[in-house]
Amino acid sequence: QWLGGTLPAIPRGKAGILKPGVPVLTATEDHEVWEVLDRMAREKGSPIRRILPQDPDFAAVRGIHVPLLGEHQVWNAALARATVCAVRASLPVSDLDVRRGLEGTRWDGRFDVRELGARKVVLDGAHNLPAFQALSATLRQEFPGQRFGLILGMLADKDARGAARELVPGAARTLVVPVHTGRAGDPKELAGY
Repeated sequence: QWLGGTLPAIPRGKAGILKPGVPVLTATEDHEVWEVLDRMAREKGSPIRRILPQDPDFAAVRGIHVPLLGEHQVWNAALARATVCAVRASLPVSDLDVRRGLEGTRWDGRFDVRELGARKVVLDGAHNLPAFQALSATLRQEFPGQRFGLILGMLADKDARGAARELVPGAARTLVVPVHTGRAGDPKELAGY
């Protein structure tokens, strides 16, 4: 809402934090986003690096048990590792410390699997299209061939249509619920998607 309505507009909105000589790291796969970031980093005199599966930091993370579920969390872990390595001159952190940190990571509310009697419940705070896509992919990966009950509540300023498009097809049934905040979306409108 504040950073722009398109993916390439978002890095332009965030570019104010770029500083000359300060490294910029990204794991974006989007070519347009990469072009914007690369151009803006060069204009600011900031070295830039894109972390992709062939990157050494990505390979290093593949050998670490990251307890967060979903392929997107491997990307996040590789970016986190690369960030720590980029600032080692001022923040000395060993590879062992990085490994321990990644292996001990917990993130409540992000593909957070809980036991409720004999059932498994997944709590997730996805709130934009890439997060809905990652949630849907991780559900398929972790529970292959299984359909699920979906309980969905949305804030009014979030992409309810995108959530429905990504999550409802995998659900055996969907229950839309109100979110108890002044920013809540209308469950009746959500049910229409």
